[in-house]
Amino acid sequence: MSSPKSKRDILKKSQDREKKINRVRLTLGVFFVIFLIGAFVGLLNWKFFRLTQINVVGESAEGKEDVKNFVENKLKGRYFFLIPKDSVFFLSKENISLSTKKNFPCLSEVGISLVSLNSLFVKIKDKEARLICCDSQEANKCFYVNADGEIYSEAPNFSEPVMNKIVAKLPSAPIGQKFLASSTVEKISVLISTAEALILNLPKISNSNRVSYLEPLKAGDWQLFVNQGDGKTWKIIFNENKAISQLVGGLSSSLSNEVFLKDWSRKTGNLDYIDLRFDGKIFYRFR
Repeated sequence: MSSPKSKRDILKKSQDREKKINRVRLTLGVFFVIFLIGAFVGLLNWKFFRLTQINVVGESAEGKEDVKNFVENKLKGRYFFLIPKDSVFFLSKENISLSTKKNFPCLSEVGISLVSLNSLFVKIKDKEARLICCDSQEANKCFYVNADGEIYSEAPNFSEPVMNKIVAKLPSAPIGQKFLASSTVEKISVLISTAEALILNLPKISNSNRVSYLEPLKAGDWQLFVNQGDGKTWKIIFNENKAISQLVGGLSSSLSNEVFLKDWSRKTGNLDYIDLRFDGKIFYRFR
């Protein structure tokens, strides 16, 4: 007759059985997690949830095809060798926008939006050029300057000026650098527009007067060269820290002053400069 099982044997068998059950549960749990991960990765790789079409719209000097290719390249590849970068679930609009603007300095805006689960809409807009700045030490090296005073792109060295031109010594890598304060850009633009309008109403002291270019001096001083068309030039000297109303008012009062115009006529147009830098006074000199 067999002896009854001891409590220790019963407890041991119970523990063994519990361990087997736990191992089975763990194995099933691991397989379930792997299944879920695989299903999720498969879902992400499903073409239905991947960006297969990129549309670039907007007016820009940058080639739309170049922008499209850049965005497509940004969406190529995978995260952790599993997750496709062109998955709509992992699309980083801000990252694409910032990297595109960095790669194309001419762009002021890059808007990213989803038209559908497969289509990406990229809207681009160029920065607006307000000035052209040419290196005084390299005549053929010119750049566009926007309203914020940033040098953002190379520009051709036009034989005839198509916009306000500055000639100055530039750093070796000027693109992306802040060249002027935005207030200075605005003052230069307004002052030149005023000068051009006033010059048109000047008496025929010389053959013709046309704004040529600007040149920075020291301590915020500038000189604006006006070409008379007869081999002579004269200058408008001003300081960028002066209020635009003072600059415009001073130039207007000078070029409409009868005494000044008579002196200029007697000097046969040999004006050297008009100086607008001083409060309440305007200085001019003839050669």
